[in-house]
Amino acid sequence: MGHLRVAYVTVNDPSDKNTWSGLEYYIAQTVNKYIGDVTYIGNLKNRVTFRHHLKRFYYKLQQEQYLAERTEEMGVYYARQIEEKLQQSEFDLIFSPSTIPIAHLKTDLPIVVWLDATFAVMVDYYFKQLCAESIRDGNLMDNNAFKRCAFVCFASQWAASSAVDDYSIERGKIKVIPFGANFDMIPEKRGNNNSLSIPLQLLFVAKDWCRKGGETVFQTFIALQDMGIETNLFVVGCVPPKKFQHAQMKVFSFLDKNVYSDATQLDWLYRNAHFLILPSKEECYGLVLCEANAYGVPVLASDTGGIPEIVRDGINGFLMPTDASGNDYALKIVQLVRDKTSYIDLCESSRKRFDEVLNWNAGGELLRDVLLKKI
Repeated sequence: MGHLRVAYVTVNDPSDKNTWSGLEYYIAQTVNKYIGDVTYIGNLKNRVTFRHHLKRFYYKLQQEQYLAERTEEMGVYYARQIEEKLQQSEFDLIFSPSTIPIAHLKTDLPIVVWLDATFAVMVDYYFKQLCAESIRDGNLMDNNAFKRCAFVCFASQWAASSAVDDYSIERGKIKVIPFGANFDMIPEKRGNNNSLSIPLQLLFVAKDWCRKGGETVFQTFIALQDMGIETNLFVVGCVPPKKFQHAQMKVFSFLDKNVYSDATQLDWLYRNAHFLILPSKEECYGLVLCEANAYGVPVLASDTGGIPEIVRDGINGFLMPTDASGNDYALKIVQLVRDKTSYIDLCESSRKRFDEVLNWNAGGELLRDVLLKKI
């Protein structure tokens, strides 16, 4: 496989670092660095019709969710736009971070996707109370996409197992390649986080307070205070409900990595954190866990979804039961901070796991090695 001409297709704007936490952008940068010259094909027009709106309204009355973007009509509309743009240049490979734009694509070019989940694992997990029509459409879309792919990459074994079990994809067509931390510049190896200075600094980075377990994070913070451990809590990316307030809790509703002052603030928060906590109820992967490890910050996170692909107990943090309480998290933190030497070792091994696995260069090299054999 030489340096390929790659059409990077996505429904969204692949140059936007804020779309899907920057995931589509950083996947594209990785493909461009390790696979070939990338041409963006994105910003696709949708075709949400009056009929789709009626269906959405109807299913809402039934207390069910309808996904217009998963319909065959929408998939075909996206595919025709992509096919038109593919004719304007010569390409060797189509690469996508999603099944939606390629499910109905008519092409002789090999297609590769890199995903964090299948539709099947999202049903009754991320997607709650889906109508039967959308479940059928979503599974058909993924099934069509996987059949068209020359190779399918997943960020976790959790997602890869679903591809085999739910869509009967042959295992030889699948590779688990973890995503990396979404940084343009890799942080310096050492920060202040290993000093265990008081107050203890807890960090919670999430766009969805409820789904990401914000209440459990707040309970952890209060439990530590009640145990006599002075603690600060920094919340980034969301605004907690009004009942979750405290003098030693500070909220940054949104920090844009594209803005220097925001990026500097986020850098400071990571550098000074002692732990990042992510007690998610549902989580396909958990990019902020990779970001924390880049700073040598250990993580405590729910044992759910794709998180176990990132977190190794005693190496870069610990997995907690999905029903763990804030008091459970607090007791774990107390256990870790009692032994400063062990905590410092945990910080160092957290950064080592980032250096070896949880970065885009590691992912890109693995992707290149895999495609060398398959494309």
